[in-house]
Amino acid sequence: MRYILVILLLTSHFASASDSREINLLSGKWDCPLDIDVDEIKLKGTATDHYNSDSMTYSSDSTITFIYGGNLPIAKIRLLESGSWEYEKSHLTYRTNDLKIEVIFDYEDILTEETLEQMKVDFMEDEAPIITESIDSEIWVTKDPETNKTSECFKV
Repeated sequence: MRYILVILLLTSHFASASDSREINLLSGKWDCPLDIDVDEIKLKGTATDHYNSDSMTYSSDSTITFIYGGNLPIAKIRLLESGSWEYEKSHLTYRTNDLKIEVIFDYEDILTEETLEQMKVDFMEDEAPIITESIDSEIWVTKDPETNKTSECFKV
């Protein structure tokens, strides 16, 4: 029985050491390309994310273009986001404290005040973790647990 306790303690220690290493690697600025399909609209853009491992805070500056039918840009927004984050067992969870959405253009009037407010609510309430598949000093590979889609971010 004591062997099981020792194994559990060692496993916990190694997971904690791995988390600590990954948290240190996360600290800094990352460029993350965005490429998301939602029905007939593709969302393409970039996010520049900054993680501070001392205060466990983050900020993000994203530009997202809404593309209809494969190549027709119909709207573009800029998201400015900040908050705190937690990291445990390769799972990154955000807690958004502040979010600003700026409409750059909206040719089809799809970004109504109601839509923008709902986007804010969705961001503020989203607690789904991002899973780290791998990370080093240059590339961070993540997986969305809801879609199983992997993405790469690049250290700036």
